[in-house]
Amino acid sequence: MRSIFLWYKGGIMLEQTEEVEVDTFNVGTDGKSLLDEEYPEINKLNKLKTLFKGTKIFLNREVPREPLVFILRCFGAEVSWNKTLFVGATFDESDESITHHIVDRPSIEKQYLSRYYVQPQWVFDSVNARELLPVERYFMGCVLPPHLSPFVDDSDNQHYIPASEDFNIQENDNNVSKENEQTMGRSSKF
Repeated sequence: MRSIFLWYKGGIMLEQTEEVEVDTFNVGTDGKSLLDEEYPEINKLNKLKTLFKGTKIFLNREVPREPLVFILRCFGAEVSWNKTLFVGATFDESDESITHHIVDRPSIEKQYLSRYYVQPQWVFDSVNARELLPVERYFMGCVLPPHLSPFVDDSDNQHYIPASEDFNIQENDNNVSKENEQTMGRSSKF
């Protein structure tokens, strides 16, 4: 409860009291607020929103323009295409500040050294991985890595595991078993 003192011209003092509402926050069973639990997830989402920030991407005519423009702009990229094919292009193919050029063919005649020429799957795989993937695996003419669904539950071992991921899993299993052997060896000495 808080008191408010009022002064009038005649010098009479009146006291008025009012109830003060206190904000309450839900607290989890371990003493952490729900906001503390949500904070890492909020940071991940904010980072994901700017995944392609700082990239300037040109789309070649054979790629699916609408889905790529939508995805790239949602994640912070500047995107354009050939202005003679579709309206709304914001920069030309000859712009030297383009960082990535998305093509879906084995080669093109005129190439600029200042940009990467990648296949459309690089965009989708980067979004699914929630990080910009190395462009080397997605260059023109390269055999693409297997495209994996982002909707697969990793706890179920009934889905396809690419060789690169399978190697990482085996490596982690080997490290865990070595650590277990070392701790078992220490405990048997005592």
